[in-house]
Amino acid sequence: MSENKVSIKEYAGENLIDKINKYTYAVIYYADRVELRGAQNIKEEDIGKYLEIRAFDKDGELYIASINSTPMGRIRNDKALSAQDTDTIWDEDYLLWGKPEGDSKRILISDRGTIITAMDFDLPKPDNAIDPSKLRWFIKVRNYVDCTKKADGDFVFSDFRLVDIFAKEVRQYGEKE
Repeated sequence: MSENKVSIKEYAGENLIDKINKYTYAVIYYADRVELRGAQNIKEEDIGKYLEIRAFDKDGELYIASINSTPMGRIRNDKALSAQDTDTIWDEDYLLWGKPEGDSKRILISDRGTIITAMDFDLPKPDNAIDPSKLRWFIKVRNYVDCTKKADGDFVFSDFRLVDIFAKEVRQYGEKE
């Protein structure tokens, strides 16, 4: 395992909540919903009620899946990347589809009924947003590609993590600048 990926098992005996609370955001997957929360607001009683937690910020991610009520996962810390790391980093921005609402905590409502809401923090907005109706939310995903393990000439994705949630002003398809 690379230096910048640490198994959750290495943190046995340490307070997992303290590790989660060090990050900025958390995406929590439950059986019936997905929540976007401030990672510092995750409490001890939340542990075990989820399917997965991804606590993240620009420097790293703590990923935990509850397998048979046992937390398993990994920590990925980009500050710990070393010269021995052979992964190529590739960032992608994914649009969170839907229409934003006026409430600063509601990111979007899609036509299919999906609602994404920031549960317990205010979402950052760009300083230069001119037209709030053109504001769209994105999630930045960092892919780690191992170019040394080629399978039939293809590169291999060795890992991915969430990096940031941000808004920017976008044009509608066909709209002139």
